[in-house]
Amino acid sequence: MTPAENDVPDPKIGWVTGINRLLVYFSGVAVAGAEGSGRDWMVAGYSVAAIVVSAAAIEATVGEFLAYPKNQTLFKAEIDEWSRTLPRPYEVVKTIVRKKAGKDVGTLVWYDRMRCLFELRNLLVHYRPQARPVGTFPPELADCVRKHGLEPFGDDSMDWTSRVIIPDVAAQAAAIAQAAIDGFLNEVES
Repeated sequence: MTPAENDVPDPKIGWVTGINRLLVYFSGVAVAGAEGSGRDWMVAGYSVAAIVVSAAAIEATVGEFLAYPKNQTLFKAEIDEWSRTLPRPYEVVKTIVRKKAGKDVGTLVWYDRMRCLFELRNLLVHYRPQARPVGTFPPELADCVRKHGLEPFGDDSMDWTSRVIIPDVAAQAAAIAQAAIDGFLNEVES
């Protein structure tokens, strides 16, 4: 009897799945925390947590997809390259969708919104200090806001972080993550 393509080669090796769903669930918990808190710092903290965990859920989905032996074989060259260069997560998704489904991601709404989520997450948690005039967004987010990939709160009299570290944007992040996970899996699972 030959093992199935997706069987783990060594039965002693553990295989954990579903981390992505757990992270999406926790993102919803963080959104609820942001919505239910009366303290500004807690609203901001829960909102940032929801945004970060939403992006992590997508990364976990991609990681689980690439962990299958058949995908490790199919994407061996790419995985080797990614381990050396550490590309942006949405670039990894783009490569996988192109190779597996033969599609350009430019037409996929979930992909563009996912890219915006990753840019927002990166701007919030990676150390890149920069002076930014009130009423403007960092270049990585400006196009996302213009195209409604992310819909911030407030107006141009506010700094950009005050416009995105809020429950509504946190809820958008959770919805974007769920749509990206579903869209990605629909494209690559055959």
